[in-house]
This record gives sequence, structure tokens and C-alpha cells, in this order.
Amino acid sequence: MPFHLGIDSGGTSTRAMLVNEAGQVLFTGQAGSANFTTSPPRLVRQNLQKATSGCPEPDTVCLCGAGILTKATFLQAGDLLAELFPKARHRVTPDYYAAYASFDPPVCVCVISGTGSVVCSSGEHGFAKSGGGGFAIGDDGSAFRFGRAALRHFLDDPDECSCRVLQAIEKRFGTTEPAEVIAKVYGGRTVASQVAKFARPLAKDAADGLPYATEALRSEFQALATVVAGHVHRFLPPRTPLSVGLSGGLWEISLLFQRSFEKELGEVLPQRELHVRRPSKPPVYGAAKLAMNLL
Repeated sequence: MPFHLGIDSGGTSTRAMLVNEAGQVLFTGQAGSANFTTSPPRLVRQNLQKATSGCPEPDTVCLCGAGILTKATFLQAGDLLAELFPKARHRVTPDYYAAYASFDPPVCVCVISGTGSVVCSSGEHGFAKSGGGGFAIGDDGSAFRFGRAALRHFLDDPDECSCRVLQAIEKRFGTTEPAEVIAKVYGGRTVASQVAKFARPLAKDAADGLPYATEALRSEFQALATVVAGHVHRFLPPRTPLSVGLSGGLWEISLLFQRSFEKELGEVLPQRELHVRRPSKPPVYGAAKLAMNLL
């Protein structure tokens, strides 16, 4: 019976899952970030190797990776798979393919928010994507953006910062001296994933009603909902029911994130009957499903 390996590499973590033809999980592995645009190539290789260490030899491999945007990154990822799994048939896709494939039954549109964010769907003409752009110029409603809001609030007035944010900063950087924190952020290997960690304390601040945090939820999710609305109008048929899948680590942090986003989505799509749900399987399972299609 053939073995199929799915790899989901993102800005925060890399996960691997091996399944057989029946979909039975035979192996799982995990490692750190592997973004093909923002992570150093050495780190990408290291974390792909770590995530798949000890995995039985697969017949097919599908790598769904963050930062796979250009011909060069597609080739880089393909060469790496050929090196790590020389006997396997392989496929390389952007990371959002895995998230979309993890929904069963399928959704009309998938809203992925982790370290970054992206909106995607699949139709007669293949995959369509909106948003994204990376932490420097896009990624509305992502963990990075919320983490940045928490850090900016700290830098604006450390004395007004909540204890939980201060504790999170101290734990991650070993200091709460503003200049030192800035140096630590920019001195790290993965700026986006470091900053994204502070989305969790921001969610708790929002639950407590702190104005900076509630405003971050409103503004970020308004922007993300606008991206979704534009995608829906451009790529999906104008039927009333619209199933929306939420995938990515942000939605796992707090139910408040999902509720806030649903509110903003209803505002920008008032004529649609919205059905919002989370996947029953992780994105890496979607990558494994895509690997199964290679035979």
C-alpha cells in the first residue's frame, strides 16, 4: 500500500504527516518555521529535515509552503524535496492549498490567518488567492498584525501596558527595556513569527476591554473582511449561502478572534447567508490528501 507524505511549512512551524491509501495516519512530525521567502535557506532545510526525521519512505510527497511565490522558490522547494525524498513523486504548492484541502466538505472560501493571512478558493479555473503580501506590506488580520499592535502599545506607553503583555515581553526577550526589546525583535532570525507570539496576550487584553486591543480587533478584521468581500465578488458566483472556512493558528488562540471577524464579515457581506466553520483536520492533513492525488 502506498505511503503519502504531506508537509505544511509556515512562518511559525513546519508539520509533516504520513498517511496510507485509507487515510490512516502513520507518522507525524513537527519543527520550526520554514518560509521560502523570509527564512534563511539553511533554516528551511533544517526544519524540513527535522519535521520528517524518522518518517518511513513515502511514495508521494506534497509540500505546501509559506513563501512559495516565485519560480525560484518553487524550484528551491522542488529541489529540496528531490534531495530529501529521491524515490518519491512530489508536488510543491503555496501553503494555502493545504488549508483549503483540509475542509471536508469543501468550503466556498477559506480565510487563513496564522503568522500571515490569505484568502483563497477553488473553482473551474483553479485556485484563486487574495490578500497576503507578507508582514511588511500586507497580511491584514494576522497574528503578526495583532502582535505588532501589542508591541506598539507597549512602546507608546510601557506604564499603561497590561501585566500579561509585559510578562510575555519579559519571557520572550529577557527584558522590558523598550530599546532592548526593539533590538531583540529586529535581531531575531524570524521577525514575523516573533512578533506574532504577542497576539495571544492581546486577545486577553481585548477580552478585558482594553481600548487599544478592541480597536485592533475592529480595524484588522474590518480590513480582512474587506479582502474576503473583494475575493467573493471577483471569484465566486452570486449565490446567497456562503460557506467560509477559518484555518490557521490565529483562530485557535481565542474564540473572540472568530466572533469579531464574523461580525465584520457580516457588515461587508450583508446580503449573504454566511456559514462560518473551522476544519476538523489540520492543514497538514490537507497536504497529505494532495499527496494522495499524485498516484
